[in-house]
Amino acid sequence: LKKSHVLQEIHWKHDLEYLKGCVKRFLRMKRNHPLMKEIIGHIFRYEYTPQRGFHIHSFLFFDANKHREDITIGQAIAKIWNGKITGGQGSTNNCNFKKGSYRYCGIGMIHYSDVDKLKYLFRTFEYICKAAPFFAFSNLEGARRFQLSQAPQKKSKAGRPRKVNQQSEIETQNHDNNMEQ
Repeated sequence: LKKSHVLQEIHWKHDLEYLKGCVKRFLRMKRNHPLMKEIIGHIFRYEYTPQRGFHIHSFLFFDANKHREDITIGQAIAKIWNGKITGGQGSTNNCNFKKGSYRYCGIGMIHYSDVDKLKYLFRTFEYICKAAPFFAFSNLEGARRFQLSQAPQKKSKAGRPRKVNQQSEIETQNHDNNMEQ
């Protein structure tokens, strides 16, 4: 690391505060931006690496009955983040562009009965929940690795009930139990 002193100068501890401020502005846009209003849930994982500094891994959830173009949505979100939120100082990596390159892809539209894709989605959650060395030793006050939205409220049970494969229910419950350990 010949230039490690340069990396330290670039990534100040105030970068995390700035990033969290950007996320706050991003979430405030849910009040009046047509696409942002459609986000029904989110998970943000803050991470730090010497090469990239502070950055976020984000999961944004939309109702697939209303939205099917995950790549287009990802592009629109990236444009909002890079333009309106960071004023050109930010960058994005839209994983939806390369979802075919993932061995276990939990990206895009996931049907409630698609057991394999649900397993892959849970696998990505396990990945982002890994311990981050920076946060383990951080003395930044209030530094949290995750930011989660509230779970959406359950919809009315009126109408024809869904037919759910019993095996998928069992596997999902088993996976939930394994994640709690």
